[in-house]
Amino acid sequence: MVYRITIAIEFGLPEQGPAGLPPAGRYDRLLRLVESRTQAGRTFVLYDGGRRVYALTAEETEQLLHLLEHIVVKAPWEAVPHVRLDGPVCALRLQGPLSEVTFNWGAQMPKEWESVGAVADYVLGLAERCGVWRSR
Repeated sequence: MVYRITIAIEFGLPEQGPAGLPPAGRYDRLLRLVESRTQAGRTFVLYDGGRRVYALTAEETEQLLHLLEHIVVKAPWEAVPHVRLDGPVCALRLQGPLSEVTFNWGAQMPKEWESVGAVADYVLGLAERCGVWRSR
């Protein structure tokens, strides 16, 4: 059972190691998308923890970048009226060389973070197609 899943999207950082993230605990899961730039353009590689599992296609990279460009967050957000503990705690971490932002939520994401959820869902869908993540 996974209690916490962290999705880390790393821009302009070296591919080695989980870029300063704390080591995963017994019930933690870390999915990483690491950007690399080539003469052909930007690409991302999906890692399950420290294991490289998949290089995104040009179309998948374009879709990911589109979703990232459209993140809009309203703060303060409305509190979730009923706390559910039937799912993992989730985090989406966006990190560049000199900046980072992390969103954390429980089983139910705040409605004002819909665009953040779209990015997380997209990455989880990629991981599911690669066979490294299974939704319920």
